[in-house]
Amino acid sequence: KTLLYNDEPKPFYDFYVCNDIERRIPITGAGGAAHRIVNLENVTIQSLSQYHRFVILSGTGGLGKSMMMRHLLLDTIEKYDELSIIPIFIPLKDFDEMLYSLIEYIHSKVRSLFGEVTQEQFESLLIYGKCLLLFDGLDEVSSVNVKQVDREIENFTDRYPKNVYIISSRPYQSFISYSRFTVLQLKPFTKNQALRLIDNLEFRLD
Repeated sequence: KTLLYNDEPKPFYDFYVCNDIERRIPITGAGGAAHRIVNLENVTIQSLSQYHRFVILSGTGGLGKSMMMRHLLLDTIEKYDELSIIPIFIPLKDFDEMLYSLIEYIHSKVRSLFGEVTQEQFESLLIYGKCLLLFDGLDEVSSVNVKQVDREIENFTDRYPKNVYIISSRPYQSFISYSRFTVLQLKPFTKNQALRLIDNLEFRLD
């Protein structure tokens, strides 16, 4: 559902338009002040993982981060025969350290869809690097849990480093603690992308 389609859900790709992503590469010898900009269009998990398997997608509110994460989920499902990667969407806003460890929380999301998958089976997939983990909304974690989530994600990626990890977040922190991760910037729509989105939407007659 969206603001326009709040009565019933619509097929995602009937209206979705993919943002571009910007990567800033420091120029050697420039004292850290200068960057070379690389623009990534028509983003897929294949193109993202070519840059890095540990990515933070940073962007201001309402720019389309969660929509991008859902696109990566659906695109990876569609290409399972080619990639052999299982995507898992993990909304971080619901994580509560008093109820779960991170592995337990992620497994609860898997189990809600596939109840027969045990935690041992799930960990086996993680050990062999068979998963894409989409952590959505790092900035939405409650202030009580945020330090614990930072530690848990660091420990999780240390324990299962062969998987692909994408974290979405507003630029509310410097992400220094996420030493494995490359920060990529989600860009606002170009004029052509905005017009494509308008063309895709079905407006009510009134």
